[in-house]
Amino acid sequence: MVSAFWKYLRGLIGKERCNIMFLLASGLALSLEFKMAAEILKTVLVRELEELIVLGAVIGVAVFCRIKKIRMTTLLDLVLLGFLIGQMIGRWGNFMNREAFGAETISFLRMGLFNTKTGAWEYYHPTFLYESLWNAAGFVLLHFLSKKRRYDGQIALGYVAWYGLGRALIEGLRMDSLYWGPFRVSQVLAAVSCVAAVSVLLYQSFRTHDPKNLLVNQVAEKETVKVESAEAETVEEESVEEVTVEAAEEE
Repeated sequence: MVSAFWKYLRGLIGKERCNIMFLLASGLALSLEFKMAAEILKTVLVRELEELIVLGAVIGVAVFCRIKKIRMTTLLDLVLLGFLIGQMIGRWGNFMNREAFGAETISFLRMGLFNTKTGAWEYYHPTFLYESLWNAAGFVLLHFLSKKRRYDGQIALGYVAWYGLGRALIEGLRMDSLYWGPFRVSQVLAAVSCVAAVSVLLYQSFRTHDPKNLLVNQVAEKETVKVESAEAETVEEESVEEVTVEAAEEE
Protein backbone atom coordinates (compact mmCIF):
# COMPACT_ATOMS: atom_id res chain seq x y z
CA MET A 1 0.00 0.00 0.00
CA VAL A 2 2.70 2.47 1.01
CA SER A 3 4.77 1.57 -2.06
CA ALA A 4 1.80 2.14 -4.38
CA PHE A 5 1.02 5.48 -2.74
CA TRP A 6 4.67 6.58 -2.98
CA LYS A 7 4.95 5.65 -6.65
CA TYR A 8 1.63 7.41 -7.28
CA LEU A 9 3.09 10.64 -5.81
CA ARG A 10 6.29 10.21 -7.81
CA GLY A 11 4.19 9.73 -10.93
CA LEU A 12 2.38 13.01 -10.31
CA ILE A 13 5.63 14.92 -9.86
CA GLY A 14 7.92 13.21 -12.38
CA LYS A 15 5.22 11.88 -14.74
CA GLU A 16 6.56 8.35 -14.37
CA ARG A 17 4.32 5.57 -15.64
CA CYS A 18 3.56 2.72 -13.27
CA ASN A 19 0.77 0.20 -12.80
CA ILE A 20 -0.95 1.68 -9.74
CA MET A 21 -3.79 -0.84 -9.82
CA PHE A 22 -1.42 -3.82 -9.79
CA LEU A 23 0.64 -2.35 -6.96
CA LEU A 24 -2.47 -1.63 -4.91
CA ALA A 25 -3.85 -5.14 -5.45
CA SER A 26 -0.54 -6.64 -4.37
CA GLY A 27 -0.44 -4.37 -1.33
CA LEU A 28 -4.00 -5.30 -0.39
CA ALA A 29 -3.24 -9.00 -0.58
CA LEU A 30 -0.13 -8.48 1.55
CA SER A 31 -2.01 -6.35 4.09
CA LEU A 32 -4.68 -9.04 4.44
CA GLU A 33 -1.97 -11.58 5.11
CA PHE A 34 -0.44 -9.35 7.80
CA LYS A 35 -3.88 -8.74 9.30
CA MET A 36 -4.48 -12.45 9.66
CA ALA A 37 -1.00 -12.92 11.09
CA ALA A 38 -1.62 -10.16 13.62
CA GLU A 39 -4.82 -11.82 14.80
CA ILE A 40 -2.93 -15.08 15.29
CA LEU A 41 -0.08 -13.38 17.15
CA LYS A 42 -2.53 -11.98 19.72
CA THR A 43 -2.13 -15.19 21.67
CA VAL A 44 1.35 -16.07 20.30
CA LEU A 45 0.06 -19.57 19.57
CA VAL A 46 -2.68 -20.44 17.07
CA ARG A 47 -5.89 -21.01 18.97
CA GLU A 48 -7.85 -22.71 16.20
CA LEU A 49 -7.18 -24.45 12.92
CA GLU A 50 -9.60 -22.08 11.16
CA GLU A 51 -7.15 -19.19 11.62
CA LEU A 52 -4.49 -21.03 9.63
CA ILE A 53 -7.05 -22.05 7.01
CA VAL A 54 -8.10 -18.42 6.41
CA LEU A 55 -4.49 -17.27 6.16
CA GLY A 56 -3.68 -20.12 3.79
CA ALA A 57 -6.72 -19.27 1.65
CA VAL A 58 -5.57 -15.67 1.20
CA ILE A 59 -2.10 -16.77 0.12
CA GLY A 60 -3.55 -19.53 -2.06
CA VAL A 61 -5.83 -17.14 -3.97
CA ALA A 62 -2.92 -14.78 -4.67
CA VAL A 63 -0.79 -17.65 -6.00
CA PHE A 64 -3.71 -19.03 -8.07
CA CYS A 65 -4.28 -15.67 -9.77
CA ARG A 66 -0.60 -15.37 -10.61
CA ILE A 67 -0.43 -18.90 -12.09
CA LYS A 68 -3.70 -18.62 -14.06
CA LYS A 69 -2.91 -15.02 -15.08
CA ILE A 70 -6.22 -13.77 -13.71
CA ARG A 71 -6.47 -10.07 -13.03
CA MET A 72 -6.25 -9.62 -9.30
CA THR A 73 -8.24 -6.39 -9.54
CA THR A 74 -11.16 -8.16 -11.23
CA LEU A 75 -11.16 -10.95 -8.66
CA LEU A 76 -11.04 -8.48 -5.78
CA ASP A 77 -14.01 -6.57 -7.22
CA LEU A 78 -15.96 -9.80 -7.01
CA VAL A 79 -14.90 -11.24 -3.66
CA LEU A 80 -14.59 -8.12 -1.50
CA LEU A 81 -18.32 -7.48 -1.59
CA GLY A 82 -18.63 -10.95 -0.10
CA PHE A 83 -16.06 -9.94 2.51
CA LEU A 84 -18.39 -7.16 3.67
CA ILE A 85 -21.24 -9.65 4.11
CA GLY A 86 -18.98 -12.07 5.98
CA GLN A 87 -17.61 -9.34 8.25
CA MET A 88 -21.11 -7.98 8.86
CA ILE A 89 -22.34 -11.39 10.03
CA GLY A 90 -19.10 -12.41 11.72
CA ARG A 91 -19.17 -9.48 14.14
CA TRP A 92 -22.27 -10.96 15.74
CA GLY A 93 -20.10 -13.92 16.66
CA ASN A 94 -18.10 -11.44 18.76
CA PHE A 95 -21.33 -10.49 20.51
CA MET A 96 -22.14 -14.13 21.29
CA ASN A 97 -18.62 -14.60 22.68
CA ARG A 98 -18.77 -11.38 24.74
CA GLU A 99 -15.70 -9.98 22.99
CA ALA A 100 -14.58 -7.13 20.70
CA PHE A 101 -16.57 -4.55 22.67
CA GLY A 102 -15.42 -1.03 23.42
CA ALA A 103 -14.75 1.13 26.43
CA GLU A 104 -17.32 1.87 29.11
CA THR A 105 -19.96 4.40 28.09
CA ILE A 106 -23.28 5.93 29.11
CA SER A 107 -24.36 6.37 25.47
CA PHE A 108 -27.91 5.36 24.56
CA LEU A 109 -26.30 2.76 22.28
CA ARG A 110 -24.51 1.13 25.20
CA MET A 111 -24.44 -2.64 25.60
CA GLY A 112 -24.92 -4.16 29.04
CA LEU A 113 -22.78 -7.08 30.22
CA PHE A 114 -23.26 -8.78 33.57
CA ASN A 115 -20.03 -9.10 35.54
CA THR A 116 -20.21 -12.39 37.42
CA LYS A 117 -17.36 -11.32 39.72
CA THR A 118 -18.86 -8.04 40.92
CA GLY A 119 -22.48 -9.05 40.46
CA ALA A 120 -23.22 -5.79 38.64
CA TRP A 121 -24.12 -4.71 35.11
CA GLU A 122 -21.46 -2.87 33.14
CA TYR A 123 -22.09 -0.89 29.97
CA TYR A 124 -19.75 -0.69 26.97
CA HIS A 125 -19.63 0.55 23.39
CA PRO A 126 -21.06 -2.24 21.15
CA THR A 127 -18.25 -1.90 18.62
CA PHE A 128 -19.28 -5.19 17.01
CA LEU A 129 -22.63 -3.53 16.20
CA TYR A 130 -20.99 -0.36 14.88
CA GLU A 131 -18.80 -2.35 12.52
CA SER A 132 -21.62 -4.67 11.46
CA LEU A 133 -23.86 -1.74 10.49
CA TRP A 134 -20.94 0.04 8.81
CA ASN A 135 -20.23 -3.05 6.68
CA ALA A 136 -23.91 -3.42 5.80
CA ALA A 137 -24.05 0.19 4.60
CA GLY A 138 -20.82 -0.34 2.65
CA PHE A 139 -22.20 -3.42 0.93
CA VAL A 140 -25.36 -1.60 -0.20
CA LEU A 141 -23.35 1.41 -1.40
CA LEU A 142 -20.73 -0.59 -3.32
CA HIS A 143 -23.38 -2.92 -4.76
CA PHE A 144 -25.10 -0.03 -6.53
CA LEU A 145 -21.81 1.62 -7.49
CA SER A 146 -20.63 -1.65 -9.06
CA LYS A 147 -23.23 -1.18 -11.80
CA LYS A 148 -21.47 2.03 -12.86
CA ARG A 149 -17.82 1.10 -12.33
CA ARG A 150 -15.45 2.43 -14.94
CA TYR A 151 -12.46 0.12 -14.50
CA ASP A 152 -11.46 -3.17 -12.90
CA GLY A 153 -10.46 -2.68 -9.29
CA GLN A 154 -12.70 0.31 -8.61
CA ILE A 155 -14.98 -1.62 -6.25
CA ALA A 156 -11.96 -3.16 -4.51
CA LEU A 157 -10.59 0.35 -3.93
CA GLY A 158 -13.98 1.43 -2.63
CA TYR A 159 -13.98 -1.49 -0.19
CA VAL A 160 -10.51 -0.63 1.12
CA ALA A 161 -11.47 3.03 1.53
CA TRP A 162 -14.83 2.33 3.19
CA TYR A 163 -13.74 -0.49 5.48
CA GLY A 164 -10.45 1.23 6.30
CA LEU A 165 -12.22 4.42 7.38
CA GLY A 166 -14.76 2.59 9.52
CA ARG A 167 -12.19 0.28 11.12
CA ALA A 168 -9.82 3.16 11.88
CA LEU A 169 -12.59 5.00 13.72
CA ILE A 170 -14.13 2.01 15.50
CA GLU A 171 -10.81 0.43 16.48
CA GLY A 172 -10.14 3.46 18.68
CA LEU A 173 -13.05 2.42 20.90
CA ARG A 174 -12.02 -1.20 21.36
CA MET A 175 -10.28 -2.55 24.45
CA ASP A 176 -8.66 -5.67 22.98
CA SER A 177 -6.50 -4.10 20.25
CA LEU A 178 -3.08 -5.47 19.34
CA TYR A 179 -0.48 -2.75 20.06
CA TRP A 180 2.88 -2.03 18.50
CA GLY A 181 4.36 0.40 20.97
CA PRO A 182 1.76 3.15 21.50
CA PHE A 183 -0.01 2.38 18.22
CA ARG A 184 -2.94 0.07 17.54
CA VAL A 185 -1.80 -2.19 14.69
CA SER A 186 -5.24 -2.60 13.08
CA GLN A 187 -6.04 1.10 13.37
CA VAL A 188 -2.80 2.22 11.71
CA LEU A 189 -3.12 -0.38 8.96
CA ALA A 190 -6.76 0.61 8.32
CA ALA A 191 -5.94 4.33 8.20
CA VAL A 192 -3.00 3.88 5.81
CA SER A 193 -5.10 1.61 3.59
CA CYS A 194 -7.94 4.14 3.51
CA VAL A 195 -5.66 7.04 2.57
CA ALA A 196 -3.94 5.00 -0.15
CA ALA A 197 -7.25 3.79 -1.63
CA VAL A 198 -8.81 7.26 -1.64
CA SER A 199 -5.69 8.70 -3.30
CA VAL A 200 -5.82 6.13 -6.10
CA LEU A 201 -9.59 6.64 -6.52
CA LEU A 202 -9.06 10.38 -6.92
CA TYR A 203 -6.21 9.82 -9.36
CA GLN A 204 -8.29 7.40 -11.44
CA SER A 205 -11.29 9.76 -11.47
CA PHE A 206 -9.30 12.25 -13.60
CA ARG A 207 -8.29 9.59 -16.12
CA THR A 208 -10.21 8.41 -19.18
CA HIS A 209 -11.27 4.76 -18.99
CA ASP A 210 -12.39 2.75 -21.98
CA PRO A 211 -15.35 0.48 -21.07
CA LYS A 212 -13.86 -2.14 -23.41
CA ASN A 213 -11.04 -2.67 -20.91
CA LEU A 214 -13.46 -4.00 -18.30
CA LEU A 215 -13.06 -7.77 -18.14
CA VAL A 216 -16.82 -8.28 -17.91
CA ASN A 217 -17.27 -6.38 -21.20
CA GLN A 218 -14.47 -8.35 -22.85
CA VAL A 219 -16.10 -11.63 -21.81
CA ALA A 220 -19.50 -10.39 -23.01
CA GLU A 221 -17.97 -9.38 -26.35
CA LYS A 222 -16.41 -12.83 -26.79
CA GLU A 223 -19.73 -14.50 -26.00
CA THR A 224 -21.48 -12.23 -28.52
CA VAL A 225 -18.95 -13.18 -31.19
CA LYS A 226 -19.50 -16.88 -30.43
CA VAL A 227 -23.27 -16.49 -30.70
CA GLU A 228 -23.01 -14.53 -33.95
CA SER A 229 -20.61 -17.13 -35.39
CA ALA A 230 -22.96 -19.95 -34.40
CA GLU A 231 -25.91 -18.12 -35.98
CA ALA A 232 -23.90 -17.47 -39.17
CA GLU A 233 -22.97 -21.16 -39.39
CA THR A 234 -26.61 -22.14 -38.89
CA VAL A 235 -27.74 -19.75 -41.64
CA GLU A 236 -25.01 -21.07 -43.97
CA GLU A 237 -26.01 -24.67 -43.31
CA GLU A 238 -29.66 -23.84 -43.99
CA SER A 239 -28.67 -22.11 -47.24
CA VAL A 240 -26.66 -25.15 -48.33
CA GLU A 241 -29.59 -27.41 -47.52
CA GLU A 242 -31.96 -25.21 -49.53
CA VAL A 243 -29.60 -25.22 -52.51
CA THR A 244 -29.26 -28.99 -52.25
CA VAL A 245 -33.04 -29.45 -52.14
CA GLU A 246 -33.59 -27.14 -55.11
CA ALA A 247 -30.91 -28.96 -57.12
CA ALA A 248 -32.52 -32.28 -56.29
CA GLU A 249 -35.95 -31.01 -57.38
CA GLU A 250 -34.58 -29.73 -60.70
CA GLU A 251 -33.04 -33.11 -61.45
